[in-house]
Amino acid sequence: MQRRAGLLLIGLLILGACSKAPTEVLLRETIDAMQADADAGRVDALMQGVSQRFSAQGSSMDRAEFKRYVLGATMRAQNIGITRVKTHVELKQDAAIVEMNIVLTDGGRLLPNDGRLLNARTLWRFEDQRWQMIQADWE
Repeated sequence: MQRRAGLLLIGLLILGACSKAPTEVLLRETIDAMQADADAGRVDALMQGVSQRFSAQGSSMDRAEFKRYVLGATMRAQNIGITRVKTHVELKQDAAIVEMNIVLTDGGRLLPNDGRLLNARTLWRFEDQRWQMIQADWE
């Protein structure tokens, strides 16, 4: 009986380890994927990580406006480069605050024509077994 209970416990632990839990590693993987999508101009793929309840810039921008903003930026730029120079994650159960310093470049393949530094503060929730960005503010 004890052996059966032990096997059951091990099985549950293995299943639990296989499920997506709201971990920092999973959040960082989500952010990396969204960065790669933005870098490649895959706006629809990027938006999969953005919650339907998303708001930005002090609630002055909703999800649809954010998508138009990103589309406009990708259409204006010849060659977008996105580099995170700092990422700080503060995890709180099923939520996280992520502060990032991001260098955006635009232009030529070897040397950018333009570049700027953004400081972003984002709020994330673990919804539907994945991390979703629900708020962002940047300057």
